[in-house]
Amino acid sequence: MPEPDRTNRIPKHTHRKAAAQAAVLSLLLLIVGGAVFAAEWLCYRAGRQEYSRLADMYVETKAAPSREASMPPPANGRFPPSFSPSSPAPAPPSGHIPSPPGFSQAFLPAQPAQSRIASVDFASLQAGNPDCVAWIEIPGAPVSYPVMYRAGDSRFYLTHSYGLTESKAGAIHIDGASEGTGSRNLLIYGHTLLDGSMFTALHRYKSQAFYQAHPYIYLYLPDGTTRRYQIAACILTEGEQERFYLWDFQDAASAQAYYDQFMERSLYPTGVWPRAEDGLQTLVLSTCARRIWRRLIFAVEV
Repeated sequence: MPEPDRTNRIPKHTHRKAAAQAAVLSLLLLIVGGAVFAAEWLCYRAGRQEYSRLADMYVETKAAPSREASMPPPANGRFPPSFSPSSPAPAPPSGHIPSPPGFSQAFLPAQPAQSRIASVDFASLQAGNPDCVAWIEIPGAPVSYPVMYRAGDSRFYLTHSYGLTESKAGAIHIDGASEGTGSRNLLIYGHTLLDGSMFTALHRYKSQAFYQAHPYIYLYLPDGTTRRYQIAACILTEGEQERFYLWDFQDAASAQAYYDQFMERSLYPTGVWPRAEDGLQTLVLSTCARRIWRRLIFAVEV
């Protein structure tokens, strides 16, 4: 009588052992994943609580409507430097500047420019951390945070909060290689977070309708001045390409080339096309998007 073929048979105890090992591995992965998630959640919660407390240092005061609020923006998206709410309406320039490619009155912001006054307790903010150099606000976005700047160090506030504690949420901060708020082109960074805080709201600018409803960015400074910027372009770029992260320029031609690259790649026309010859400060807000991509908002002071 021939013996049975056992070459392809696997003992039952081997199956049970493999199943047990798989179960243990799955449990370990679940525990580790849960611990990582809990740590992330606690980190975000701590960051949110910290910035919620800081929000008490910002108080908005409603300002009376001004002439500026009742006037539509000119074709180049800005009033001339000599314009003020008390001055008469500026006359058109003698040499008419043609509208930029894709310009249409339909793309101008739906809301007029509004005067804003905010009281920020910079004395307390800087007593807590002298690196606080400004407060940024995008009404309705919502973005409203202190802005940090550490000269020569662009990475510290990627992983540290205003309170100098380690945090994956980091802090809104100015490029450390630049000259801070005095840079000709102001570069400000912030994280995109799952809880929607920091610069997460910048991704909503991929919608033209959202831009029209929220076209202005405000920067409040310790000396009591308020800078207002009108958004000119929203782009999506792969990685931190150096050509989008310049804070100064050799001359007007290089500045204009820098401005134009944003305008040519804008997701939609805004009717705002900055001119280097005006000498106005420009602003770039940067946040991460989908792995190595970056969302950039380009604006010009008005």
